[in-house]
Amino acid sequence: MSDSLDRHSVTPEAIKTPVTLIGFTSDRLVPIDDIRELAARLPTLWRFVEAPSLFGHDAFLKEDAFVGDILRAAFKDIKA
Repeated sequence: MSDSLDRHSVTPEAIKTPVTLIGFTSDRLVPIDDIRELAARLPTLWRFVEAPSLFGHDAFLKEDAFVGDILRAAFKDIKA
């Protein structure tokens, strides 16, 4: 699986669906600067949320209430 992930490539400029990004400033596996660059390249960026966390890369799992609020808002915006 790791090899297929390494070889997979998506050009952000080709994405046509609205995108909500959540980046954590303490994430070392996916650094916040990489998320900022992705946000800048997305023509359909809907929302970009940058947040601190003590949990690094696991923040998306550990900060479940925070992430859940953002996702609920994104789904609500889509329905509107």
